[in-house]
Amino acid sequence: MARKKIYEDAMDYGDNPSRMASDIERKFASKQTPFSDSPGFPSGTEQSSFEELLASERFKEVVEKIQRYLGMPSVGPGDLQSLMSTVYSAVNTLSRIETANKAELERLAEKVVREELGVTEDQVQYDAKLVSFGQVSNEGIQGVGQKPDEEEIQQQFGVKPEQAEQDIEDLMSAFEKYDAEVAKRHYINALIQGASKKGHYMFELLSPELNNIDPQLTNLYGVLMSILDATYWLIPDQMMQAASAGGGGGAMAGTEEYDPETTPPTVKARAAFFPVLIHEMIKGTYELMGSRGFTGSAEQAELVMSETDSLVNEAWQIRIGPVLWQRLKSSFPMEVFEDNARWIQNYIFNRFVQLEADEFFRVAKLINSKDPVGKQIIERMVKEIKEYLYNKEQGDEDDDDYGYDDDDSPTPPDSDLPSDDEFDDFLKSLGISRSED
Repeated sequence: MARKKIYEDAMDYGDNPSRMASDIERKFASKQTPFSDSPGFPSGTEQSSFEELLASERFKEVVEKIQRYLGMPSVGPGDLQSLMSTVYSAVNTLSRIETANKAELERLAEKVVREELGVTEDQVQYDAKLVSFGQVSNEGIQGVGQKPDEEEIQQQFGVKPEQAEQDIEDLMSAFEKYDAEVAKRHYINALIQGASKKGHYMFELLSPELNNIDPQLTNLYGVLMSILDATYWLIPDQMMQAASAGGGGGAMAGTEEYDPETTPPTVKARAAFFPVLIHEMIKGTYELMGSRGFTGSAEQAELVMSETDSLVNEAWQIRIGPVLWQRLKSSFPMEVFEDNARWIQNYIFNRFVQLEADEFFRVAKLINSKDPVGKQIIERMVKEIKEYLYNKEQGDEDDDDYGYDDDDSPTPPDSDLPSDDEFDDFLKSLGISRSED
């Protein structure tokens, strides 16, 4: 009991009785997440680590959405069964409406993504479709990250095996560089998840259009997405990890991929619901823009991503990524939020993730600390970006300076109603079932 009290003291719930799953809370407190001890995190308070402060902030946002769309004053793991019953009801109604208005909803999804990201048709093309659960799968996505062995790290990060015994400093440097790149990749993935997670509620910007299709849509989307967001906090992490660890073949609500070889690059998104389609389109766009975040070789990038890019890690990215993304955006100068300048935000993200790991984390820590210097650095980036674009118009700049081609497009290196079984598969991928208590 005393141990539980320590965890609750560390996590700031305010006056609301809502609680997250106890093992999620415990893992934040005992530093057992991919972001524990991140070089980009400042110190927390005497009661809470910075990671716990982020988790507290994000959980409050999730609770507020539940309160808004379901009218529940509080929420906790014990509410999962009733929440899932609500989800089933919403899914059946939504699937019927969306099936009858599929083309219009796909058009609206592209419209809102382009407007919010400032992405033009000559920069990115979208292949975005609403599909049934049976057509969305996590096949090909690894469930659990795989850390390479020491020899692989030595070979790819600058130390040959025969040199390692003679030069301990070089050996440690190789592991330190690898660890820094892993931490950076985790952070970038969290930012991308954070940016795209905000897309879950962009349907609110389209209320007039959605009401013309069906007056139920806006509220139904709010109910669905607020519950799905809450599951990442209410389902015990042990259950979610077990479900994710199975790897490919499970059902998902959405998926995306990008192809940098087309002109312009293509983001392909498939999702079972309209808000998830928006989420996947945004995620694919930022993955396209952030694919230069690794500055080493393709072989080094493959090793790093084999450890970081997994379904298990994605759950943690989704939990705190939205807060990290909001902190980054709060450092942007107001001018880039104007309708005719939103596209500059894409350049900022592209430029930020291309910083070398040590500089990347130095800037991230300043931003997370809300240090004015962090904002000044971002403002300087904006100035450089605007100068680059102006000089480019004059024909004085190389096209690769910020990872955009002649059309200002990101050019990263090579590197129907759902059946009960389909929906059950999706829920099982989250670690829950129709009858879960």
